[in-house]
Parts: sequence; structure tokens; C-alpha cells
Amino acid sequence: MIAPRNLAVAGLLLLTLTVMGSCGGTGPSAADDPGLAPTLRPVPPGATLDDLLGEPIPDYILSDTLDRASTSEQSMLQDGFLSRAEYEAAHLAMIECLRVDGLDVDGPIELNGVYQYNFRIVYPGDPGPGRAVWDECRKQHTAVLEEVWGFLTGPLAADVVSSSRAFAADCLKEKGVSAATASFSSSVPAEREAFSQCVTLTQKRFNLGTMYFGVQGDGD
Repeated sequence: MIAPRNLAVAGLLLLTLTVMGSCGGTGPSAADDPGLAPTLRPVPPGATLDDLLGEPIPDYILSDTLDRASTSEQSMLQDGFLSRAEYEAAHLAMIECLRVDGLDVDGPIELNGVYQYNFRIVYPGDPGPGRAVWDECRKQHTAVLEEVWGFLTGPLAADVVSSSRAFAADCLKEKGVSAATASFSSSVPAEREAFSQCVTLTQKRFNLGTMYFGVQGDGD
């Protein structure tokens, strides 16, 4: 099993999906999945997503993931590469699996600013059976690919996360609010309002969807 990343990286790419439920049911959160990409590897300055995906998957990752991959995932990994088109196809297959089993998927199926798919799964009624469907469909189509994708795209996503934290800090500073105390639960209404505005601006600026990675200077 590939070792989990440290906490500084864990906020990045913990799952390719941000999954939320309806009717009181909430789907698995990113933090529910411990086994994603290992420590970030160095990449050349200016490298693009296509540059990173053009590199072969390291043997130690490939051998481990192939041992645990589903048949469909193995077919995508056996050449030693994982392309954007393959990763998208795997997620579309996973989403079709969810829909066949009665779950509704909401939101555009496209990569966000940290190279992850960010959409909602709506659980009708009791979320328990829906979560079982989610677990099985993900296992069939994307679970192991998410680990490989996290390794390949992690360096670029880390840069986006760092930039988003700095942007949020500058936003709060402009509003005269301390990053150390601002939060949705602040007892000061002005701080709560400023924080909410800066979170929204940061999410839009970096195409994060519902993701948020904190503020530079918040101690994380």
C-alpha cells in the first residue's frame, strides 16, 4: 500500500470527488480515504499537467497499484501511463454506475483548479444504501486510479493550494481581518462576513468548487 501523505499535503487531493448528500445524508468526505498519493515529487519549473502526465508512472507505484486495481483500472494502467482522457473515462463510468443503481449526480463533470472532479451525489432518503453503492462503484472504476492521479498531479495542485491560501490571506488583510481569528464560527459578525466573502472569492479565483484550503497564517 502506498503510504498516506503528510498532513500538509493531505488537504490537497484527498479524493477526486467532493460528495454531499441530501435529506440529511452526507456522503464520504475527502478525509475518509487514507490511501492516496505519497510525498510530492519535485518537478521542473513551469511544468504543465500534460508534461506530468507524459511521464511514466514510477515502477514502485505501478506494481503496487496494479496489484490492487480493478480489471478496468488495470487496462488503463498496464502501459505505465495514465492520461487525462483515461481518468475522465473512468469517472464517467463510475458516475454511470451510480446512476444505474439509482443515485443522482449533480454538477459538471470536469477537472477543477486542483485537478480533481468536484460534484455532488444526492442520496434519496436513507444515505446508508447509497454510500454502499458509492463505495462499490468507486472500487470498480476509480479508487486506485485516484492514488496514481494524486501522485502525478500533486505538485501542480500543491502550488494552487499555496497560492489560494496566500490569496485568501490578502483578501482578509484588505478587509482588516486577522487570518488567525477569522472563521465561519467567529463571534464577531464582521469577521464572519469577511471570511465568508474571502472564501467565496478564493474558490472562484482558483476554480475550487466547494473546496477550501485555509488561509496563509491560520496555523495549518
